[in-house]
Amino acid sequence: MFIIADMSNSIIFDRKNYNKLLRKQNDMESEVSALKEIVFELSKDEVKPAVVKRLESQSKILDKGGGKRFLNLKEFKNHLKNL
Repeated sequence: MFIIADMSNSIIFDRKNYNKLLRKQNDMESEVSALKEIVFELSKDEVKPAVVKRLESQSKILDKGGGKRFLNLKEFKNHLKNL
C-alpha cells in the first residue's frame, strides 16, 4: 500500500494501481514531449527566434518545478502576451 498525503487529504493506493498510474503518467509525458517537438518543428519558421528563446526559458523554469498562479483567465492571457 502507498499513502499519498498532503496537508488536508490522504489517498491510499495499492502497489498495482500505483504502478499503473505511474506508467500512464510516463506515457502521457512522452506523448507531450513528442507533440512539443512536432509543434516546434512546424512553427520554427513562423516564430521569431527571440520569442522562442523566451518560451524555452519559461519551459526550463516549469521543468524545474517553478510556476506561477493566476487568479483569473485575464491575468493568464496578459502573462502570455508579455512573454
